[in-house]
Amino acid sequence: MASTHVVIMVLQGMGWGLVHTLWIGSLLALLTGGALRSLRRSPAWARYGVAFSGLLLVAALPIQLATFITLKYVEHENWVTRSVTELLVEQSDGDHSRAITGAGNAAQVRSTVKARHDAMYPPLLSARTARWIGIGLVGIAGLWICLAGLFFARIAADVISLRRTTSLLANGRAERRWRTEFEALRGRMRLSVPVRLAVSPRVDVPIVVGLIRPVVLIPASTQSAVGNDHLEAILAHELGHVRRWDLVMNLVQRCAEATLFFHPATKWLSRWIAEERECSTDALACRFISGSPGDYLRALAAVENKRLSPHRLALGVDGGDLLRRARRLKEMGRGSRMWTVAASGSLLVGLVAAAFLANWSPPVRASVEAVMQHGLQIASLF
Repeated sequence: MASTHVVIMVLQGMGWGLVHTLWIGSLLALLTGGALRSLRRSPAWARYGVAFSGLLLVAALPIQLATFITLKYVEHENWVTRSVTELLVEQSDGDHSRAITGAGNAAQVRSTVKARHDAMYPPLLSARTARWIGIGLVGIAGLWICLAGLFFARIAADVISLRRTTSLLANGRAERRWRTEFEALRGRMRLSVPVRLAVSPRVDVPIVVGLIRPVVLIPASTQSAVGNDHLEAILAHELGHVRRWDLVMNLVQRCAEATLFFHPATKWLSRWIAEERECSTDALACRFISGSPGDYLRALAAVENKRLSPHRLALGVDGGDLLRRARRLKEMGRGSRMWTVAASGSLLVGLVAAAFLANWSPPVRASVEAVMQHGLQIASLF
């Protein structure tokens, strides 16, 4: 019975964590949006970091709140245990052996402990209401475990499929001019990750796939059609994703989305992240090409009308809103880097503080106390 009670306590803590994530997560998302607006003139990498951190903080809320509330339940159970022990010792005139062997009237002990508990924590709910809320919390937690498990299983299937897709698609050798430019860019960008170039007839736009051993895939139709001026820009963009570890970060983002599948702010933050990721990669790529940002944008426009990616974990040059990316490239370089670092760092600290202070918010504390008023579980002690 004790193990069952522990499981129920954990599930109720998870249920409360999920319920409170709805409103606390919405507040954190709004704070993240305000932070992004205050950094609208800042480099894309700063906005990307704030947006990604905001999503991770919201995704961590269910675990953080569930742990905090479950520990409160445990603390409450410990209080009950101590109260029962003290009461039995009082009844036996301080003789512990008599207290253990002469427990006596369990109903009287139960009633006395409950009276002390209610005096310390005035009941907020009736016993019937509290019981139904507890059942509902267990149901919410169970449903979340099942659905989140399905989303994580889908991610695992995508990762396995990605490995098979990479070996299947990367079966062609690129032209000499592509290989020469590719190796030159690899050297200039000082990539520490092994990455190779391949040609595939099954992709429509240049993309990069593979988490551990990334491969830049070039469409067979694009290989001959793209001029040398566009070639450099396309490869720089794909290698920019590799240098920034965007494929790994994209997987982390999908895991956060799976955790927060029920939250309306998830898609909003994910769109921000995807947009800023592409803008950050654009800014990085422009540092290593010989042409101007205008040449780079023309290269992106050349592949904009082919928007088919073979895999959700692949990243290509066609991601995001091209007009917005062009506008951000024109604004590149404005603002002080020191101010950007200080501002984005301060905003991140504020978001983290807000996430942890949520544990002590009145709704969280009230919800814990409301249910444990009538969940003394004294019967399990006898």
